[in-house]
Amino acid sequence: MAKKAEKDNLILKIQEGELFKFFDTDTRSKVTVGSSRLCDVCIKSQMLQSEQVSIFKEEGEWYVDDRTPVDSRCEVLIGGKRPKRNPAKFDGTLVLRRAGDKKTVLAEISVVKRINRRHDKKRIDLTERTVTVVGSGSFCDVRVENPMVDEKHFFIVYDAGRCYIEDNRSLNGTYVNNKKIKRALLNDYDRISIPSAAYVFYNNKLLFSTSAAGIQIDVVNISKEVTDKKARSRKVSLVNGVSFRIEAGTFVAIVGGSGAGKSTVLDCINGLRPATDGKIYYDTNDYYENINSYKGVIGSVPQKDVMHDDLSVENALYYTALLRMRSNMKKQEVMEWVYKAIEDVKLTGKEQLKISSLSGGQKKRVSIAMELLSDPKVIFLDEPTSGLSPDLDL
Repeated sequence: MAKKAEKDNLILKIQEGELFKFFDTDTRSKVTVGSSRLCDVCIKSQMLQSEQVSIFKEEGEWYVDDRTPVDSRCEVLIGGKRPKRNPAKFDGTLVLRRAGDKKTVLAEISVVKRINRRHDKKRIDLTERTVTVVGSGSFCDVRVENPMVDEKHFFIVYDAGRCYIEDNRSLNGTYVNNKKIKRALLNDYDRISIPSAAYVFYNNKLLFSTSAAGIQIDVVNISKEVTDKKARSRKVSLVNGVSFRIEAGTFVAIVGGSGAGKSTVLDCINGLRPATDGKIYYDTNDYYENINSYKGVIGSVPQKDVMHDDLSVENALYYTALLRMRSNMKKQEVMEWVYKAIEDVKLTGKEQLKISSLSGGQKKRVSIAMELLSDPKVIFLDEPTSGLSPDLDL
């Protein structure tokens, strides 16, 4: 039942066969349901009217307004019965079914039981609130301050002892076990990841998986073989049996002579050219099996700088930021990230210079600044010091 104070919103669970989704009325006082895409809740069935019902709030109570015409192929039930009055109180499960056919249920809409919010900074217990919101917005229960994270990136609904996750149409997506999802039922040990943050779901709790310091990388006995261009039946070994650990937040250089395999090892670790044998672990997770979920936390600067020479430093970084950051960021916010990146690579004062007029070392710094815009947890640099001044401390 929805008999709460006037300020209370509803969390609706919409079930269509085995498929489900959730809808938060948020600040709305009216929600429309029908087959039209213009409805707040769209049910994909030809049996429904464009707008079958509307759910609205009046004097703190929620009601269902049945707009079904006499000759409709769909009928509306509340709590298993046809409502005697219209509008009727929304005090049971709203069922949309084929007229005269008790077995053909098109959709069921129920109200998720509301739980009072109790905040505990030491843990994220999903049973302590109806909806847990994760994003960059100040209103979120779990806040992730990253330009690639939407203000309301995803939310988790606790309903009848189970937890359901739903992506809020985010720009960079929400991944569960390396698969991009719209919505899913969570099970123990599921790994949830968004740009710059990862969590493990266990026992209806959200456990942090990514350290604020960065990501620990373990390289375990990796090898890389390629086909010999001169003899197709023969393999050439580029890297053989390499193992080491990179602690979170540390700076590590791979040093060796020309052709020793430095770039190959780097590409094996970042997944650009995966190893043919061995394992790469990011925070104890198999990187190759979870590569999609780590895309948003990795930066990579190639040997050859890729940028538009006719743009100024400021504009090049600004347009790069627009492509990577969430679409609803204000220009002022974007520029703050741009100027911070420029300052980090010590190019302050050269913002208006065209990239074509920069030295090789300065161009390399612009490439590094482009990767810093997304606030990566790990950054890979191939030949990063080429052209840089020896006194430049990055």
